[in-house]
Amino acid sequence: VEWYHLRGHLSIPSRDVLSALSRCPALEELFLLLPDIAATDPGISYPSGSSTVSLKHIKVISLEGPAIHMLCLLQALVDVPRTAKLLLRASDILSRLDSSPISSLISHLATHAYQVNAPVIRALNFGRRAFRTPSSDGLPCQMIGISGSIYNDRDPIYANAFLAYAPMHIQCTMRISANSEVGTENVAACILKAWPFTSVTHLDMRSIDNPYMIPWDLFFSNLPAATTVLLSPELLCARSCLNYLTTQLQVYGRRPVKNIIFDSQRIQDQGVYDSTTMTYVSAEIFARQTIVRTLAYCAEAARAQMPLDTVEITNDLHVWPLPTVRLLEPADGCFDWSELYRNLTEGFVYQGTLYNDLVGPKGTKKESFGPDA
Repeated sequence: VEWYHLRGHLSIPSRDVLSALSRCPALEELFLLLPDIAATDPGISYPSGSSTVSLKHIKVISLEGPAIHMLCLLQALVDVPRTAKLLLRASDILSRLDSSPISSLISHLATHAYQVNAPVIRALNFGRRAFRTPSSDGLPCQMIGISGSIYNDRDPIYANAFLAYAPMHIQCTMRISANSEVGTENVAACILKAWPFTSVTHLDMRSIDNPYMIPWDLFFSNLPAATTVLLSPELLCARSCLNYLTTQLQVYGRRPVKNIIFDSQRIQDQGVYDSTTMTYVSAEIFARQTIVRTLAYCAEAARAQMPLDTVEITNDLHVWPLPTVRLLEPADGCFDWSELYRNLTEGFVYQGTLYNDLVGPKGTKKESFGPDA
């Protein structure tokens, strides 16, 4: 029997994983949830040296489990095509980066992505969310995920997602204790320096539920080709980014990006804490205020002779049965788009349609997502 797909929970001991894989030479997709058992456990062993498995046809390797187990398994897999997706999600809590299996996993992913004629990474996706460990003490932790994608995807890539069909080429997700010395900046710095991000044009920050300590300077200084940032307007991260962009303009005379895309698909009827007013406001109001502040920033950038090219709103739809709201509900021919595009060199983009003085109120198609964008 030829196995082409291994997905879900496999009822085979970890020590027999390589043996099972060796019987699947035509394997294309590998999804494994590795057991959360100490690496010193005598029941866990991956052969070393000449004991390797060739996966010449593999398209996706998606692993979740302790970092040391994933590392040992990956080191035993050979002939992995340079086009294969490598998606790793560490289940153990990270206490340090140096001399840790996570650091070796990051290096392994870098080696894979730096191969000659490997897919060029065009988008960096960064996600972070807070959670508590399932133990009785419920320790506060955060999950951080960074992925490199071959193009900009319309849907956000969440840090806790187990995805394979998104345009990700490499991904590493890890868990960090809130009390650990390892923070977002340490993780981001380690990956930004290791992975091939010199061709990244899009910085996707739509999946961040905690706006604090986002190292914007670190991201933009290590992404020399960046032109676009993607944000969720109802999240505090969007305000954090706008504050950074405004400071760069006012203090340093810089414009880090020339395009801003807002994804409104997750705006729901819930409260958002606005730290500037120290009050809770609805997510809809907060998102609309974010758009207004963005337009004010665009006006200031235009006055400084550094106008942005575009501001865009995408995924602005009612998604049944979720209680989603829309930022804009323009009636055909009755909406004054000039208020939105007047300070932009190319125009305002709404739901894939570009509006400016040249094309008029009907607009023209503009695709910002996908491999041909």
